[in-house]
Amino acid sequence: MRAPNGFALSKLATIGATFAVLGPIALATAPGALATTGCKTGVLPVTVIGAPGLKPQQALGVYLWHNGSGYSLRATKVGKERVQISGTVTVSRTLHNIKRVRLEKNDSVTIGPKRHTATFKFNNYGYIDGFDFAAACSEKVTVVVKVGTVQATPAQVFLGKNRTNPTSVPFTIERAPTAAAAKVS
Repeated sequence: MRAPNGFALSKLATIGATFAVLGPIALATAPGALATTGCKTGVLPVTVIGAPGLKPQQALGVYLWHNGSGYSLRATKVGKERVQISGTVTVSRTLHNIKRVRLEKNDSVTIGPKRHTATFKFNNYGYIDGFDFAAACSEKVTVVVKVGTVQATPAQVFLGKNRTNPTSVPFTIERAPTAAAAKVS
């Protein structure tokens, strides 16, 4: 028997079964599930998941996101004049897999002696400075950011692929048993 478009109905049944099998697989790899793999401490808030597609010369501030490898923190700004962007990232477990990204000789990322804190200082000229890190499924990740000598505003911090601003700076990313309970505060 054939459907109006010429496909054999048995082929349509096979395609339907394939979609039924693939549906849960697609849900398991959805952005909210990405950060939970292997973390008994809970899931991350959806707002921090996924890269924002950052390019040099975008809005002044810090961009922070989480993907399958851990966290990424980047800084950029519009224009070529120097602006110092600095701060700390403090995790409740330990920092590991630290990778400095596009740093010049006057930029730094320093890891504290017990590997709970990373202190960064970027002299940004409109390009991208940053670092990647894993946080060992930390229940809490607290971030402090300064632009120049003053505390960054929430509008100068961009989280996840949607570039969501936190409600305050400093802010804390908290894992929870469910995505609905995970939060940035």
